[in-house]
Formats: sequence, structure tokens, C-alpha cells
Amino acid sequence: MIQDTLIRMTPKQADLIRRSFDAIWPVRRKIASRFYRCFFELAPDAQRLFPSDMERQHLKLMDMIAVIVGALDERELFSVDHQSYGSPACTFRC
Repeated sequence: MIQDTLIRMTPKQADLIRRSFDAIWPVRRKIASRFYRCFFELAPDAQRLFPSDMERQHLKLMDMIAVIVGALDERELFSVDHQSYGSPACTFRC
């Protein structure tokens, strides 16, 4: 459940995110490649958890971000009761 005390994104902010994401969509593969390159530099042990051919993984990452951006007005979809998994309430915020 989303707490009422959380700061909500304004429609203008959501629109800005959507327009920004639309603008980077043509270069999504380069962005995903750079993301994983930086990620593996920071966490080299994590690389063994991923396939050697990362092309599909790059597309999955950008597709998932697209789903999130497309659902910005439906924040309740992202609400999870993390406390039921043993996480402190302050750990995760939507």
C-alpha cells in the first residue's frame, strides 16, 4: 500500500519522464550496453550471472523500463508490502 505521506509525482513530471524516455528510445541499445558495462565494472562478480551474449538482456532492460515509464500514473502497481518479507519499512519507497 502506498503511504499518503509520500511525495507524489505531478502529471508534469510524469510527462517530462515520458518525453525524455521517448527521446532516448532510438539509442536504447547503446544505453543498455553502457549500463551493463558500468554495472559490471562496479560489480564484476555479477557478470557470471548473465549470459555471454547480452543483446537479449539489453532489450529486456529497456523493455522493462518502458513498462515502468508507461505506468507512471498507476503507481499502485509498484506497491509491495516489503515488511512482509522482513525488510524495514524505511528501506523501500515508491
